[in-house]
Amino acid sequence: KGKRCTKCEFGCLECTSLTECVTCKDGYTKSGHDDCKKCPDGCKTCLPLSLECQSCLPGFYTINKDNGYVSCNQCPGNCADCTLSGDKIICNKCSNGYYLDSNGNCIQCTFPCTECTSATVCTSCAERHLLKDDKCDTQCSGCLTCVDTPDTCSSCYEGSSLKGKTCEYCGYGCKTCDFQKDSAVCTSCLDGFYLEEGQCQQCSPECETCYKHGSAFCFTCKK
Repeated sequence: KGKRCTKCEFGCLECTSLTECVTCKDGYTKSGHDDCKKCPDGCKTCLPLSLECQSCLPGFYTINKDNGYVSCNQCPGNCADCTLSGDKIICNKCSNGYYLDSNGNCIQCTFPCTECTSATVCTSCAERHLLKDDKCDTQCSGCLTCVDTPDTCSSCYEGSSLKGKTCEYCGYGCKTCDFQKDSAVCTSCLDGFYLEEGQCQQCSPECETCYKHGSAFCFTCKK
């Protein structure tokens, strides 16, 4: 009671107070004052005082230094993981939405394909598209996302919800709902409405959002 959550200082992952950091985020190191100091760019872990780099963040490749530490250099565009082989940078894995071609380049998947392993093989599709036979050519029918067939819905547009394998309208002012037998029970409302006993009621005209009808019950007001 009376307690509240306060964000840790910049660069700190876990803290006991605003000035006492227990664990730093990747790319930072603990200084002698229980705060977090930024490592050099691309560096995941480094020494507290000299900031010599010990390991690199994803998307950077390692160059070993004579003193036993490393320097971190960014991988080529859209490459998520790479290594240095001799004087050549080898991309091992591309960023999401790209595939690695035979020349070691990262090529963007063609919309509506959002993830792919080649120019012709999709593994994931954009919303409203069905993944079938490694392609995203078929559109869903009344669904935000679908599986197996265009009318087998897996998620719905705002204002409708799954009823079996189809998307059904929730009702006026309703953002999300659950279907109990044949009736829709609202679980959240659109802006301008408030939830009352499983239904969404309209706020007073002056309210943008509210928790009850009447100008005294606005969360936020219309501009």
